[in-house]
Amino acid sequence: MSMKKYFWFLVFFVGLTTTFCKAQNSVVVGEIAPMDMFLIGIEKNDATYILTYKDQHAKNFNELKSFSFKENMFESFYTTIIKGFETMPTDTKLDFSGVTMLIHYEKQSGQVMAQFKEVDKSLNAISFSQFLSQNQISTIFGKKH
Repeated sequence: MSMKKYFWFLVFFVGLTTTFCKAQNSVVVGEIAPMDMFLIGIEKNDATYILTYKDQHAKNFNELKSFSFKENMFESFYTTIIKGFETMPTDTKLDFSGVTMLIHYEKQSGQVMAQFKEVDKSLNAISFSQFLSQNQISTIFGKKH
């Protein structure tokens, strides 16, 4: 087998193996991807959930950011976000595995919207998601609405 064919075989095999392993351990809980353009979603990998979002602050159009949280935090995280749609706090601060996130609420055209913001120690935004409605939050958490 020529070196070039061997290289492409190896690339194909590694890619196939990586895809297969990911499919075995990872389950998409819910996502928002209008016209196949991923914006935000949650996937579960064993006992960990990973929330991934398209960074609206990035210079790169398709830059994704993510943070993870343990399975036992899933329901309380969801409940905290949903309660915010009713109480509309300025910001809700949460710490996840060394990442500090703010859930920012804002009324837009009469509808309460939420946004995830990763912040530094001075609470300056490093990255942020698009604004999401309560139904969209329910969708990414795999809840019926």
